Amino acid sequence: MTSTTTCPTCGRRHRLPRAMTPAPLPLFAWAARHPRPPAIGARLLLRADMLDADGEPRACIAIPGRRVPLAYPNLAAALAALRDMEPPPHAGR
Repeated sequence: MTSTTTCPTCGRRHRLPRAMTPAPLPLFAWAARHPRPPAIGARLLLRADMLDADGEPRACIAIPGRRVPLAYPNLAAALAALRDMEPPPHAGR
């Protein structure tokens, strides 16, 4: 049995709009969620397939999400670039 009402504008009988009820909470909304694991950061690689002028392996930085690692002329330059990519330490700790 549906509830109807007479429309004052057209005189026809229309169904009443349904009462809006709030959606129930998810079943385990009260449970504690585990924090996400830390993301994998950039890694330093020594590529033997990319040799420099002296025949030494070239230092590269592999960044997650990039297909090709960034190559640097020497290990010191790669370490400096890797240090610049790291987030700054927390000031309060």
